[in-house]
Amino acid sequence: MASNIEERLTELEAEVRRLRDIEAIKQLQARFWLACDGDVRYGPTHLPEAIAELFTEDGSWGPLQVAGDDDPDSMDFPKGRQELLDYFRGTQERVPFAMHFGAAPLIEVDGDEATGKWKLMGTMETAAHQALLAGAIYHTAYRRTPDGWRIRSSRLVLGFNTPWEDGWGKTKYAALVRNAEQPA
Repeated sequence: MASNIEERLTELEAEVRRLRDIEAIKQLQARFWLACDGDVRYGPTHLPEAIAELFTEDGSWGPLQVAGDDDPDSMDFPKGRQELLDYFRGTQERVPFAMHFGAAPLIEVDGDEATGKWKLMGTMETAAHQALLAGAIYHTAYRRTPDGWRIRSSRLVLGFNTPWEDGWGKTKYAALVRNAEQPA
């Protein structure tokens, strides 16, 4: 009987660790979106240092990609903390306002690696003062580090990115993204 209890305790410990990992990853993703939003009242958005700190040293960010794009590897993604810092410093000028609303995470943990898919609704304002509404799915890989879970890579696939006044029924993709003419 004791071995049965020991087996059950071992299984329970593994399940608790998995659930703690999932919660830590949810918190990490929330910190990422908060850092991207920055000071939503007065700006700026995209706090580059705070964002870069949430990535692994070799982390990468695959910015806006239209759903149905057949060759995501052809895009030149920022890789490593310095490139991430540079990229997100430029984002402050391109996107002076942003708010991210993430939900419905599907997180799979495998030891010190994990993957996640998140649905996103986002609002933003461009440097040209155009209000946009976006719906997307984040595809993110995570890694456990001595400092806790970090983002190893993240790619955002847009379902729509539309001018607020148009809606996705009229204009599915604003010119902010590459391959805007390509249907989803």
